[in-house]
Amino acid sequence: MTTDDIRVLKMGTCPSLSGRTKLTYEVGCGLGSQINIRITKTAGTGSFSKDWVALERIHALLEQNADKPIASHTLASLFTSANNPGFTLAVMKHERLVRPVADNPRCYERLDGKAFFSEIEALMGSKAAAGPKVGPAKKALVKTPLAAVSTPPAATTLIETKKPEEPPKVKPAIYVTEVHGPLINAPKKPAKRAPPKR
Repeated sequence: MTTDDIRVLKMGTCPSLSGRTKLTYEVGCGLGSQINIRITKTAGTGSFSKDWVALERIHALLEQNADKPIASHTLASLFTSANNPGFTLAVMKHERLVRPVADNPRCYERLDGKAFFSEIEALMGSKAAAGPKVGPAKKALVKTPLAAVSTPPAATTLIETKKPEEPPKVKPAIYVTEVHGPLINAPKKPAKRAPPKR
């Protein structure tokens, strides 16, 4: 089952069965509200698979082995990685779907898991109710009848034109039509002196 088919409802952390490492896991909802579990991270160096496994498949396998105590190898047929059965059983223990057997702490027995299933059911409802993220509300658009819509006038381009230069103002000329005397006094000629007497 691919990641695109699963909607993640919950992410959690828990110790491994040995308690020597820390696991990160996810619980998701698939088609038909099918519950799925997968391991997404480990604090240790061991390899593991991030593939989803349906909880329904796990319970079906446990039903087939109902007369035997549950161990990590009980889930081995569901995974390709050798570490995933033990990691998945650790998640089931953390979610109280199984508990250690009193006289054999390495083996487990099933529980009804009411708290787990109630939580997942609530998460399914809250996720469905939340819906997709919606941005800020936009102002409502008012529909206007087509008849009331007027076509805006065609845009006109304004061209800046220079005003024609006005000719320089010329003061009216004064014309002399008659002269009654000299306009400028003529320079006086020096008087002739009589030659001196000898």
